[in-house]
Amino acid sequence: MTGVTGVTRDACPLEAKSATVADLAGRNAQGDAAIMSQGQGRHTVRKQGGLAALFRMDLRISRGRKCRDWPYYHLDLNAGCGWNKKVDCPGSPLTFLEVTQDVDRSGPIWARFCDHNADYVKELKGHLAFAVESLSDGSSLGVVCQDNGLFLQEMAWQIRQEQQHRQLRPEWAIGTLLCDPNGEKDMPLGQLRLFAAEFPRIDLILNINCNLFRKFEGCKREDNHLSPRQKESFRKKPTVREIIASLGRKHWYIRNPPPGRVGSESFCLLFGQTMSRHGGKCFKDFFPVESRQGQDILNNLRHIVPEQRLLWED
Repeated sequence: MTGVTGVTRDACPLEAKSATVADLAGRNAQGDAAIMSQGQGRHTVRKQGGLAALFRMDLRISRGRKCRDWPYYHLDLNAGCGWNKKVDCPGSPLTFLEVTQDVDRSGPIWARFCDHNADYVKELKGHLAFAVESLSDGSSLGVVCQDNGLFLQEMAWQIRQEQQHRQLRPEWAIGTLLCDPNGEKDMPLGQLRLFAAEFPRIDLILNINCNLFRKFEGCKREDNHLSPRQKESFRKKPTVREIIASLGRKHWYIRNPPPGRVGSESFCLLFGQTMSRHGGKCFKDFFPVESRQGQDILNNLRHIVPEQRLLWED
């Protein structure tokens, strides 16, 4: 592996941790009822299982004849420290890197992880030590302490340079971009739009707070019950529908949020592609946004009970 940025070798390997990506499917298989009883785990474990499925699918697709030797770019905003101590499971950086070990591709992995918390960044560098020798030749791994918007600007420049160095057009860049904001302010929507427009083949993954965006949506309805102060605060906030419409991806999939009590905190994943690679089918409780189930989830940002079984699962 070459081009490692800010990663040391003196931390414990991932295998020494209590749970790995391989455990996520098992934990998720306990059902949403079990997950909901775990406090923070009701979202974290379920989310990581969904991310692992998306990462694995995209990496497998990247092994196609035309692009198998190209770099696979992966950007992670609000990457965190790499390990969730409250739930004892990996965060998104470790989830991605462990999936890369399961999916054998000839081209290099080019991954960058960003967080504005310096303590998280320091800890993440230690957790990522296991990956230094595990990726293919020419791979590059970096951890950055930076504002998300500035990070995206810099990464766009670096991807252009990397593509030109390999005599590839910048718009041919393939990979994934994960935006998992702590709040609406941590989602650099302006820079996301610019990045998405420049790199149409990099798929987008958004993790959204259903409760927060229900308030943004409710503010735009005449029958809302928000206070005048909330209405004033939320009036200019974008809805989920407005966000995905602005990001230039023709095909969007939305994950069914977990069931829960009214008012309980809930999150869901959105996955956007320029080109659909699975015929619009459901997978891992994701639904095409244009489907009846997808519209139901998007309109209400609540758990639904599908009337049909999933068409296929990984």
